[in-house]
Amino acid sequence: MDPHKEVVHGDFVVALLNRSKEATFKQYVVDGGMTYLRPLNVQFPLIAIDNETVILGVVVNCIKST
Repeated sequence: MDPHKEVVHGDFVVALLNRSKEATFKQYVVDGGMTYLRPLNVQFPLIAIDNETVILGVVVNCIKST
């Protein structure tokens, strides 16, 4: 994770949401000028980013194990 990298549409990020004290791994999405966090499970809704959402950093490497 790189806390200094600028977040752009499509990046995967680690974020703190205002309703949780735990970090979460989501995809950063820009749509119509609004910013969202997209869960990896497509059955869950987009989460609108508000003033209390903190992006901790952009994920630069992810290893998926099976």
